[in-house]
Amino acid sequence: MNTYNPFIKAVPVWPLGRAEEMNLTCRFTAEVKKTDKPVMLRMAGSTVYRVFVGGKIAAYGPARGPKNWFRVDEIPMNRFLCADENIIVIEVMGGNINNFYTMDQPSFLQAELLIDGVPAAWTAAEGGMPCDIITERVQKVEKYS
Repeated sequence: MNTYNPFIKAVPVWPLGRAEEMNLTCRFTAEVKKTDKPVMLRMAGSTVYRVFVGGKIAAYGPARGPKNWFRVDEIPMNRFLCADENIIVIEVMGGNINNFYTMDQPSFLQAELLIDGVPAAWTAAEGGMPCDIITERVQKVEKYS
């Protein structure tokens, strides 16, 4: 059986040892200059993500699938790039709770930003898109806060 991998450089990442932690929200960032070349954000993740460009929401997801199967979303980014320098922020919430909206499965994000088909930023264990943990929400509760 062949495994399909649409990513060129990106690998699945999450803060070390915290993939099964309840309601952990992470922020991944990338910078991109406005260009006439096609800019595509390709990503897959567990639970829920939101993409912001310049502080405005550009996308949310991921496309839903069965447990342990993850769909890859491709988001054309050119229409969101307004300034000469743009900051793309991906917020990912790892739930790890039983509910009727998301699966209780380990959290991850696998993403890469492509400019004219060439990776410009990607998730990696070291040297990839920077990751910060968002602490503005109450984390240790059974429901989202």
